[in-house]
Amino acid sequence: MGVSAAATTSNSTEMISSSAIKKTLTQEDFINILVTQMKYQNPLEPLKNEQMAMQIAQMSSVEALQKMEQTMKDMAGKYDLLAHLQAASLLGKKVEVAGNQLSLLPDQIAGGLYQITQPAKVTILIYDSSGNLVRMMEEGRKESGKHSFSWNGLNNKGERVAEGIYTFVISAVDEKGNTIPVSSSLVGEVKEISYEDGAVYFLVDGQRYNLEGILKILN
Repeated sequence: MGVSAAATTSNSTEMISSSAIKKTLTQEDFINILVTQMKYQNPLEPLKNEQMAMQIAQMSSVEALQKMEQTMKDMAGKYDLLAHLQAASLLGKKVEVAGNQLSLLPDQIAGGLYQITQPAKVTILIYDSSGNLVRMMEEGRKESGKHSFSWNGLNNKGERVAEGIYTFVISAVDEKGNTIPVSSSLVGEVKEISYEDGAVYFLVDGQRYNLEGILKILN
């Protein structure tokens, strides 16, 4: 290897080593490397056109990727802003959310929704936070579709129970006594909106739901 070739290798290696300290190479880094190679190249063995074209193409690719990355970051930022604005518009709105937990407040009734896919005899079971059965309500035969129910906060003895969170379970059986699938949901007002780790949460009747938990906006 000649002195010029050795110098080219040494300087190129030094430039690459210096650039390697960085996490990413910029367009300026590629230009400096290319200029250094041309400056110290062996006159008898100049940099081939194919090699130069390949390095220029790499430089263009890096620039394009950097622009694409910045564009994606800008789009993500705008999407987050739009999502937050849309979430804020739900404050004070009545919404339907997926779930089966009732918030019983003082001197108020609670209620929920359930949907069955075929006619069935429906029974609603309400449990307290310890899993104890508080109330059983016979709804009778219901047609397929979505139905609502209300609970006055009384237990099976007719006594008013303490305020808090209660769970309702819907039992639905067809005319042959076979259990059929049931989906349950609740209706409440969005009282508060919070943001945590990029996610949006809604406070509905004292319980938190994410955006996926909201099934319908009612007003």
